[in-house]
Amino acid sequence: MAFTSYKAERHPETNELSALQKAEWYLQGRENVYYISFTSCSLFLELLPQIKDIVASLKEL
Repeated sequence: MAFTSYKAERHPETNELSALQKAEWYLQGRENVYYISFTSCSLFLELLPQIKDIVASLKEL
């Protein structure tokens, strides 16, 4: 998993500066490589553990 931070953006409701966080996964399947990206502001970073669990549970059909 790669985890990166981007330049500060203005929050649409509060107009405060907030940095975007981006988590990326590359998953190797049987015949394909899958790319999953999750980007959020600091308000939704509490969802990151749930997103990690979902990504870890993915299976190729």
